[in-house]
Amino acid sequence: MQNKNFYQNRVNERRKEKNEKITNLFKPKEIIEKKVSEIIPEKKSRAELEAIYSWKAREFEKIHRHPKWYLYFYIILFAFCIYALFVNNLLLSILIILFGLIFYFLERRNPRIYSFGITKEGVFAQDALYLFSSIENFWIFYEPSGIKELSLKNKKHILPFTQIPLGEADPRKIREILINFLPEKKREQTLWDLLERFF
Repeated sequence: MQNKNFYQNRVNERRKEKNEKITNLFKPKEIIEKKVSEIIPEKKSRAELEAIYSWKAREFEKIHRHPKWYLYFYIILFAFCIYALFVNNLLLSILIILFGLIFYFLERRNPRIYSFGITKEGVFAQDALYLFSSIENFWIFYEPSGIKELSLKNKKHILPFTQIPLGEADPRKIREILINFLPEKKREQTLWDLLERFF
């Protein structure tokens, strides 16, 4: 009798184990994905992993303009286009139209969130790394309710400056780190800087 009960218990245990294995195969997808996400961490770039200091910011600050601004802007473009046709300059009129279309699509585009940071090798912006060896100096433009940018003076003459948005990053902390790698040199905003932010 005891042998019979022992045998029955063993059979019941095996059935239970088998049912658990079958149940695990049909677990909800979200549970499986959750376990996988716990095992596999979020993928980060090499620069982010080696960063002394990093932050996230919008690639550009979207300017909210009044509808009248757009009305006046396109009226002026239209006037230039008519003038170009009046003086028989078809190429200029085509360029004006292209400029208007490009501006329209750029205005509709929402800024993406990028990763920025400082490593021992240089300053990175998303996937681009600006080596300290290719940078002459830096300056930080910072106004609490206005411009918040890190300006890098490049040794290349084609693109002399690289502007990196700071977002909510601490400008004092960034300065304390960069001063160990690059000279700090004050510079004034150029007309190109103003136009770049205006448009």
